[in-house]
Amino acid sequence: MVGLLPAQGKNPTGRHIIVSAHHDHLGKQGGRLFPGAADNASGVAALLECARVLSKTPLDRDIVFVTFDLEEKGLLGSFAWTKNPPLPLENCDHFVTCDILGRKAMGFVENTLFVSGWEYCPETIPLLEKSRKVGDGDLAFFWTDLAGDRSDFVAFKKAHIPHLFFSTGEFEDYHRPTDRAALINPEALALQTTLIIDALTRLATHPLPWKWRKQPLRHLIEFQSVKRLANRLRKADDARLTTEMRAQSMALALYASRVVRKGVVTATNRNWLRNVSKDMQAMLR
Repeated sequence: MVGLLPAQGKNPTGRHIIVSAHHDHLGKQGGRLFPGAADNASGVAALLECARVLSKTPLDRDIVFVTFDLEEKGLLGSFAWTKNPPLPLENCDHFVTCDILGRKAMGFVENTLFVSGWEYCPETIPLLEKSRKVGDGDLAFFWTDLAGDRSDFVAFKKAHIPHLFFSTGEFEDYHRPTDRAALINPEALALQTTLIIDALTRLATHPLPWKWRKQPLRHLIEFQSVKRLANRLRKADDARLTTEMRAQSMALALYASRVVRKGVVTATNRNWLRNVSKDMQAMLR
């Protein structure tokens, strides 16, 4: 499903930004319904709120709102768009997707929203840094390799289009029948959507086209995010967090602190983070 918001700013660029979510989930399996409230009705709700707010905001780029089908079947909806684009891909400045919102980050950390994809367009970092200071929320910056190529941004990444992936990550009810609307935190969803709207407004009013970077950029902001997130996870008031999980979080925070103090991120640092992230995600599930 597609909606178009034409540019209404003073300096229209003739270019567009795509804002997306996926409206499919797993349906019924074994006679049980998988509602997909966080994954991804929450993303569709955020998209609709973005459309409502941005329709009242003068922007210099067209905004194309799209909800894709068949994300769960292999990203088929978003790949169909890039294989046969209704609008020229060369005029697409950015692709933004909202996938899993309204929950605690990783199921444990309050007021935190992950953003990935900036590593292929690092000029967005100062913009996103401003957005993360809006309200009481926090944006945590990570490369997409920590979550993997598993949401609709992948089709646009392969087309070398700058992209941003907003998510709170997997959680206890991920892909289970218990992912119900009653477990969505509406205040958290509203806060996360506000951060996304602020970032979109800055993207759409930037004077120059956003450019794709072939090789992702290693940046200290990722390890600064790791430090904040690990400390919050370690201090979270949640009985599900074992002593081992808290110890692992402390070790992660200490390692990230050393990288930040050193002032440079090496390939070894990134490999370490990717490996530890996989172990942590498995542990938290």
